[in-house]
Amino acid sequence: MGVARGSAPAETAVVAAVRSVVRVRED
Repeated sequence: MGVARGSAPAETAVVAAVRSVVRVRED
């Protein structure tokens, strides 16, 4: 997660999705 060229928005969306999934699993 160090490359921030044109995949910045895509990475952000993926990170957000992963975080949401982790939150659901922890709950």
